[in-house]
Parts: sequence; C-alpha cells; structure tokens
Amino acid sequence: MQNSKPIQRVGLAGCGALGSIIADGLHRGIGGYRMIGIAEIRPMDLPAPRMEFAELAEQSDYVIEALPPNVVPELAREVLPRGKKLLLLSAAALLRFPEIMEMAVPGQLLVDRKST
Repeated sequence: MQNSKPIQRVGLAGCGALGSIIADGLHRGIGGYRMIGIAEIRPMDLPAPRMEFAELAEQSDYVIEALPPNVVPELAREVLPRGKKLLLLSAAALLRFPEIMEMAVPGQLLVDRKST
C-alpha cells in the first residue's frame, strides 16, 4: 500500500550551530519532508536555495526557526498570517515577545516541551 500523505515542504530560518545540523539532516532526507529553502544572512554555502523570510513562509508548509530570539517576531509576522506552522527552537522568545502567541491559531506554533 502506498502512502498517500503528501510530502511536507520545510523551510529553515537560521543556519548557525543548531540550524546547520537541522539543514544537514533535512538535506540527507527525512521521510515525508523536503527542505525547500533556508533564510540565512551570513554568506555561506547552503544545501538549499537562499530565501528571505517572506518567500520561505510562502513556499513552506512548516518553518523551523533557529534564530536569535530577538529576530523571531520578524519571522513570525511572515509565517503565521499565512497559516503555516512555525516550529520554535527559541521557545524563550515567547516570553519576551508574547505577541507571537497572539498571532497564532491553536496548533500553529510548535514548541518542544520535553527539552524545556
């Protein structure tokens, strides 16, 4: 029986120490997910096309955030109004910028509660 679940398009915002590990894993392939782009301001070779936050949000089903916490609201303003899911690695940004939670509908913000 063939899996009828569509491939989920994933964008990555930030490709520093943690983001580069995520990018490598997505580039090697994770079943059911395809990395479509990376938003990164530093000049570096990336395993996917370089995109701005708006383009990343438009083309992705999920956006994984791996940014400094002070940049998270800017990303959220692009991702959440488009109805996309945002996986926050910088969960503390929600305490500093509670407006992020106000922008989201239930199930749209994903935070790893086990490691916090």
